[in-house]
Amino acid sequence: RSWFDVRFFALLNHDYGGHSLRSGGATFLASLGLPEDVIMAMGRWSSQAWRIYVRENPAVRAEIILALMAAQNRRL
Repeated sequence: RSWFDVRFFALLNHDYGGHSLRSGGATFLASLGLPEDVIMAMGRWSSQAWRIYVRENPAVRAEIILALMAAQNRRL
């Protein structure tokens, strides 16, 4: 982790942290409408904790809901 932090902060100022990447990544993947199991796999989450990283945005929230509905329809 320290190897990454040194390089990360060398590129950016200290206004950002490691969770900025997780939040941005989760928000981006959700905005694509990817199913939640794909988001969990790509972010290496083993729980629903990824949801706290998704920034509140009506468009992103709508994409998440649509992806969940599509996943449920596939299971039926």
